[in-house]
Amino acid sequence: VFASDIDAGKNAELFYNITDGDSRFTIDEDGYITTSVPLKADEVVTLTIQATDRGLPAQMTQTRAILTAVALPQRTKGAANRAPSFAKNDGRKIPVSDADQVGFTIAKIEAIDPDGDAIWWSIESGNVNETFALRSDNGLLQLAKPIETLAHNVTSVILTIKISDGQLNATSEIAVEVSRSPTSRPQFSAQHYKTQISEKTAIGTQIYTVRAKSNASGKSSKPLVYGIYSVEDTGMEDKLRVEPTTGSVLVMESLDYEVCREIRAIIFARQGTLTNYVTLTVTVTDDNDNAPRFVHKDYSVTLPLR
Repeated sequence: VFASDIDAGKNAELFYNITDGDSRFTIDEDGYITTSVPLKADEVVTLTIQATDRGLPAQMTQTRAILTAVALPQRTKGAANRAPSFAKNDGRKIPVSDADQVGFTIAKIEAIDPDGDAIWWSIESGNVNETFALRSDNGLLQLAKPIETLAHNVTSVILTIKISDGQLNATSEIAVEVSRSPTSRPQFSAQHYKTQISEKTAIGTQIYTVRAKSNASGKSSKPLVYGIYSVEDTGMEDKLRVEPTTGSVLVMESLDYEVCREIRAIIFARQGTLTNYVTLTVTVTDDNDNAPRFVHKDYSVTLPLR
């Protein structure tokens, strides 16, 4: 498993742990789940995985990993097992760029087994900084860490890919060609923005403006485009809008402090294929719009006389 964090420095450094599931499994700092205990055929294990950054205060998120044990195929006595093979992978060059986001699928490593057996894929060697991840069940090669984690002089990463049917293996080398954009991403003036508004703020009111600086120059440079990438609470997704050309943040629905006290959104600025992100936290303040209420309509008390 792997997660990403749009912050920088320690705030973007992640570590993983299993918060619920099965003590037979462990997870390392790169998100690789392992077990040293044999599993039973068709056994299904569900693990809750937590990714935490090293910021202060730390932020975290969780996901589930559902693991299914598959039995090796049973062969008739005397039947020969034939090894799986790659399909047109030798010498293959796969492009990846610093504009690609973590989780992006950069290639599918095709393989076949002449016996029709299930195939498992893995990266045998060459995975510098664990930058790439290979889905063991379908051969999808994905970006596990930002390209910026590679040394700037790295232009190619040679991966040795292993396929197995559980008994016989085959390996092949592929080259991942790394390209870096001649211009850098749009830059925000801060990593986090905060603002405060009243719950009485009218629909259509501009409450903030996010601005990014373009590092591109010349007549061919593309315009900056702003938008909302995600909202932490999905129930608040329609409360705000970011004007794509100006970065102005507008209120789009009525607010109620009793229901919505904070909206935390991730805003993007995109220029061509280059994108950067920033967090906007909108705190909603309470107005005195609720009169006090007694718990009971009438109170009746008996007082003893002395």
